[in-house]
Amino acid sequence: MPLGVSDVWEKVEMQTTERGGIRAVAARLRAVIAIVPWSMRGSLIGLLLTSIISALLDLVAVALMLPLTQMLMSPESVPSVVERFVVPLVGTRDRQTLLLAVTLVVGLVFVTKNLGVIGIRWWSLGVVNRAQAAAQAAMLERYLRSDFQEFRRRSRSKILQVITGAIPQAFNGVLLGAILVLTDALAIVAIFLALVLMAPLASVLAILVFGGTALLVARVFKPFAYKFGLRGLMLEQDAWSHLNPAIEGFRETRLFRRESLFVERYRINRSQYARTAQRQGILGEAPKYLLEIAMIIGILLIALLLFWLYDEATAFGLLAVFAAGAVRIVPALNRVVATVNNLRAAMPNLTFAADEIRSLEDEVGRVEIAPTSAQDDPVPEEPIEVRDLGFRYATGSRDVLSDVDVRIDRGTTVALVGPSGAGKTTFADLLAGLLRPTAGSITVGDMDLSQQPRRWMSEVAVVSQQVYLWDAPLRDLITFGALRDEVDEEHLADVVRRARLEDFVADLPEGLGQWVGDGGVRVSGGQAQRIGIARALYARPRVLILDEATSALDNETEHQITETIAALHGELTVIVIAHRLSTVKNADDILFFSEGRLAGQGTMTELHRQNPEFARLVELGRLELDV
Repeated sequence: MPLGVSDVWEKVEMQTTERGGIRAVAARLRAVIAIVPWSMRGSLIGLLLTSIISALLDLVAVALMLPLTQMLMSPESVPSVVERFVVPLVGTRDRQTLLLAVTLVVGLVFVTKNLGVIGIRWWSLGVVNRAQAAAQAAMLERYLRSDFQEFRRRSRSKILQVITGAIPQAFNGVLLGAILVLTDALAIVAIFLALVLMAPLASVLAILVFGGTALLVARVFKPFAYKFGLRGLMLEQDAWSHLNPAIEGFRETRLFRRESLFVERYRINRSQYARTAQRQGILGEAPKYLLEIAMIIGILLIALLLFWLYDEATAFGLLAVFAAGAVRIVPALNRVVATVNNLRAAMPNLTFAADEIRSLEDEVGRVEIAPTSAQDDPVPEEPIEVRDLGFRYATGSRDVLSDVDVRIDRGTTVALVGPSGAGKTTFADLLAGLLRPTAGSITVGDMDLSQQPRRWMSEVAVVSQQVYLWDAPLRDLITFGALRDEVDEEHLADVVRRARLEDFVADLPEGLGQWVGDGGVRVSGGQAQRIGIARALYARPRVLILDEATSALDNETEHQITETIAALHGELTVIVIAHRLSTVKNADDILFFSEGRLAGQGTMTELHRQNPEFARLVELGRLELDV
């Protein structure tokens, strides 16, 4: 089952209280990284090595400050490290020359270090963002590979939130955050080790002041980071529940005069999110100011201790090194605390994404979405055999279909009729390969549709009652987004004609290049269904399923489309779901469904004579026509 946002807080709480909490977080992070292509995982591992290199650069830069300050504070002596390495290099013991050389070396090291850190940071950001982009695409692929029944149960807003919100937060908030914490932590440890070698007692004092303050701040802010992170995640999902009906259901929103209702709900949501973002923002900034206070107090205490323990020249030299270290350590500590808070705030998104990935991986009935290969064996020409077919939805308590046995000859027109809820659309979805039978089988020759659905779908096209249209040129809607140089213009013109779209296209200012608006707002219901029929015919199917495809058409257009269907007789196997019996009166075979069973089969005349329930439907249809 997909993970709901309401479940996330409990899982995050478990991560903080379980003994294996860190292992649980690592496992979730591995689940997210696992969907990144193998070729990119080496780069993610390389991020750890760059963290070590960055820490070493900081260590060298700070350590070189000691000989420089010693030369500045002690005019009579030359530090041993300068004597050993710099004097042989410059070939003189002249103090001014040595001081200039040491200053140049220190300056060069700092410049090199900063440029190196910028380069490492640039590379790290590139790696993480490319991995994030790959993970988002992989997540979309997993959703599209999911079982048809399971996909329909998922919330659209949740799918969008996982792809556009949770996955980026998992990479930028958790993975990149962990890398930044590791980089800064290694740098802090390396600098402290160098300081410990130079002045142990002063270093212990620095650790107590700087480290203690950082730990205190992190511990105080910890529960708030989790709380506000989860609150932000829930508010984001709640926002979709107001945006979707307001925008996608604009027609109904206007008719029911609910504009102000959705606006007010969204305004309240954004106001609450703004307050949450404000609190998250202060959690990110407050540590910086608190640690700056700690730095000032720490440097004063360290100065007092150094001047108490050492002579003036040595104390000044060590104080300069500690100051240089503090300038590097305190911002690093600030970043560590702030990043840890951000990491905790992103943890609900990591949990959300990881559990959704696992849910998708555990699904039964996933399909491969790669295009059918031209080398695949052709689908057999034999009839479609349905034997003992049964189906029950995963959440259902009873069978939607049971004990259906039927043979559909190729090239015939077969109608599926019956009252609402009788199982007609489910049967059509099973024939299309979208659903897998829970009992019985559907075969074509030696091919079982449930075992090779992609191969079978290469020959099937479906026109639904609600044709999906998006804001694109009419040409793209018919070819379903095919690249311009891949479009068969001759075939396109033919399907436009066969779907009775010629006059409509001729009246458009830009013809097939005309944009129809999101959801097809610039076309009528009948025009939308004719676009759907043209789209189906463009796919060159051998089996065409029409699910109430003429329900929104006027009588004249319905008659034209019925003629189109009749013209396909013998060329395609046509499966028609219809409530209006006038649409299917000339079908070769009519399958009458009632309460999930095949209650009758035959021509219109045969069923009218044999089945009282069907005869009643015929009478009601005639009454409707008379009215």
